[in-house]
Amino acid sequence: MTDREGRRRAITMPPGMTDARAWEKQRALARARLPPQFAEIVTNTGVGKVVLIGDALAGFRPHTVASTSQAAFDAMIFADYVEGKVSREEWKRQTLGFARYIQKRGVDMGEHSQHMDLPLEDHIHDRNVASTPRQDEVYPEWATSF
Repeated sequence: MTDREGRRRAITMPPGMTDARAWEKQRALARARLPPQFAEIVTNTGVGKVVLIGDALAGFRPHTVASTSQAAFDAMIFADYVEGKVSREEWKRQTLGFARYIQKRGVDMGEHSQHMDLPLEDHIHDRNVASTPRQDEVYPEWATSF
């Protein structure tokens, strides 16, 4: 990506640095190629922020089997936020808590199963933790601080 000052950006575009011509090109591509409902989202996005949910927010390792759950949860909690049922802080706490906790759980599960000689009880514990219903999760402080 190249910002409005001509500087190449490898990963992200800082706020306010998108080249207006590049953004208009994206809008034209959206109108030409996307289904109408998606094109509408792109063309009506103005100046401001974009909300990332699901895999766009945090990609989980496959053995967590959590990507669909993440996308559904992110969409539901965002709807609650938009409808005023939860505060912005609670929405952030829940969304980031889930993403950070499940991401770390995936790393831990992979390490345990691939690189450690653990007793069977530890593997059973990993399975049980991974089977905790989302509404019963208690996120550690490190997962919800921002």
